[in-house]
Amino acid sequence: MIENWKPDSVVIEDIQLQKFKSQSGLEGDAVLTYKKLAHLQGVLENYFYEKGLLY
Repeated sequence: MIENWKPDSVVIEDIQLQKFKSQSGLEGDAVLTYKKLAHLQGVLENYFYEKGLLY
């Protein structure tokens, strides 16, 4: 999408850790989800930086 649309900037929604019980009944699943989203956000920010895009 970045290559096809060539945007001037990209908006990334922030993440937050929330306590909830998952279907398995474990609150630790929320932490795992938070960590995965944080890693994804970091990869996206690095990509945008390398492409010279504001984010």
